[in-house]
Amino acid sequence: MSDENQAGIGLRLTQLAAPTGVAGNDLETMIVTEYPQGALAWCNSNATLYALDKFSALTVNGTSIVTAIGGGRWIAQTSMLSTIFSAFVDSVVATGTPATAALTQSTWTALPSAGAGQFASVGSAGIWSVSTTTGVLTYAGPTRNFMVFGQISGLSGGGTTTNFGFSVSRSNAAIIGTTTDQNIEGQNEAEAAADKFPMMFVGVLTALTAGQTVQGCVRNLDGTETFVMHRYQLALIPF
Repeated sequence: MSDENQAGIGLRLTQLAAPTGVAGNDLETMIVTEYPQGALAWCNSNATLYALDKFSALTVNGTSIVTAIGGGRWIAQTSMLSTIFSAFVDSVVATGTPATAALTQSTWTALPSAGAGQFASVGSAGIWSVSTTTGVLTYAGPTRNFMVFGQISGLSGGGTTTNFGFSVSRSNAAIIGTTTDQNIEGQNEAEAAADKFPMMFVGVLTALTAGQTVQGCVRNLDGTETFVMHRYQLALIPF
């Protein structure tokens, strides 16, 4: 049985055994018709606090987002955020085919790719999805702030020493196709030659809403030499 208490005007706090799988004592079988917007529920099985959003239609995954009977969704607020809402993208080195991007001087360009299977990701189903061809990561969760950390290494396909730049483009702050300089945290630059694999790092704080995307991008600051990607990684952590 649930343990319910009134905490302030219109706020209901409920204690349950689990988010799902315990009929009569979990979120997915609790009728919320009489519950107010923002009602809270604590689940013992995963030590997580959930908030009721009666207007949400986010994709249900049974862990961080659970169907609310009567309308809306239960959305995880604490504890599980660092794991459920985090994501990681990695370039797959074992493809055996170099991923090369032809660059226009100073213009931000999407990451190079050798085709399907170039990228892989780790993230909660229903929250994140990734294109294995482009490395574009799509978010499908509730609006949250994220710290985005990226790193990339590569060399000059032209065989000459070239100054490359690396940054992260978001659909709510797109830079691909532009020459816009980013702030010092939002871009990094390094000289690369045919025999050098310098590592470039970036860190960006951004807010994401459902449907928005995140992807790495590169540019050549000196000329038009191609960029040959050796390794790329992107991590997003809720802030």
